[in-house]
Amino acid sequence: MFCGPELFERYSRLKELGLELELEAGSRVARGFADLGFEEFVVLPARKLLSLFRGTLAEIVDDEIEDLIFLPDSEQMIKILQEKGCRLENLCFEDQRRWKLELEKGDGAHLFFEERTLELVLISALQSVLLKNDS
Repeated sequence: MFCGPELFERYSRLKELGLELELEAGSRVARGFADLGFEEFVVLPARKLLSLFRGTLAEIVDDEIEDLIFLPDSEQMIKILQEKGCRLENLCFEDQRRWKLELEKGDGAHLFFEERTLELVLISALQSVLLKNDS
């Protein structure tokens, strides 16, 4: 369940591209620390965060919200892609080695992505869509 340094960097890039923070109960978020890495949390009701590293509870502090990075799961990423006007045309695990994804954008253009994990292929698609929406 932990995202690891590579995924944390990819999720950080999504935030830079404008991915909005979701603080709904059950969502995963992370916070980076200079030279120390990051800490991952699950959002709980009543503005609480459960640390997945330490098992401790903390209150969500308004001053620290801007430091949080949303770590959407696969279902959430597909939903976001659909909200951005994309349609999932094909998603397959090829030769038990690579995930391949084909999206159709609202303008009819097709985008193709290939990565070693489902999470990475969806992040790549989301990065591409956010980049194109940003330009």
